[in-house]
Amino acid sequence: MTIQDIKNLDLYKCSIQDINKAFKGLQVYLRANIKHWNTDIYQDALKLFTLVKRARLGMTPDGYMIGYNTNRDRVPNSQSVL
Repeated sequence: MTIQDIKNLDLYKCSIQDINKAFKGLQVYLRANIKHWNTDIYQDALKLFTLVKRARLGMTPDGYMIGYNTNRDRVPNSQSVL
């Protein structure tokens, strides 16, 4: 799994399993490369990590909570992409 794969992933249509894999992968990447915090690649990965974290918690990309009664059209875990 690469950062480009995660960028191409639609975070609000993919399965929960894909979101969890992306979250864990980005978390490991950011922790391993913390000494390069001022590079553009690290900053892009950090922004992507924030978007994945928000999608995982049921928030919009802007940080607002999605209503519990909203129907989310997610793919089942059996059709996972990552």
